[in-house]
Amino acid sequence: EQKNSPTWEFTVAEVLGMMKSEFENGWNDEHGSHDYDDGQSLFEAANIVMEAFNTLRGGDGRLSGFQYRSLRDMLRGCKSTGQKTQAIVAGTGLGKSYGFQLGVMISLVHARSVSEDYIPRTVHSIFLYPRVALVLDQRQGIIRLIDGINLILEREGRRLITHVTDAKSMLKQDEYTRWYPHASNKELEKMSIR
Repeated sequence: EQKNSPTWEFTVAEVLGMMKSEFENGWNDEHGSHDYDDGQSLFEAANIVMEAFNTLRGGDGRLSGFQYRSLRDMLRGCKSTGQKTQAIVAGTGLGKSYGFQLGVMISLVHARSVSEDYIPRTVHSIFLYPRVALVLDQRQGIIRLIDGINLILEREGRRLITHVTDAKSMLKQDEYTRWYPHASNKELEKMSIR
């Protein structure tokens, strides 16, 4: 399928401005008025994630209107009283990945920041892809985003995000060795990992 390029309408600064306004003032729809319980901490999480995204994009991070609405609606659902179930639908190359990944990352950074009880190895989100080829295509992008977020979290003395990919035997080939970098092949075999 031919990839189409979306129009990159909003700079990171514009996205953060719109998010800050919504986090502070809430939002309205056909069901009434809605607020965020912890808008300030949510905005801090958004700043971290969007700074990492901007750096990843060479200092010119931009989102399409579709991506911003996807990100906004995801946060409305998980951090306010919006729709809890989201379906992001668009053609090939129109930005679905950042549309959901950025919202999930903001939610994750926020969850780890506001709760001292947050267990470091707790699963926050699972990304499911319909084909292994798509996972392999998307994997490096999400890893670079998480690495960028972790640089900022480390700089600020916050807990880091951990991630795992399981596709085409990657869990055994790559992920366990990342978790246990000093383990020998023999030790990994004893753990039934290799």
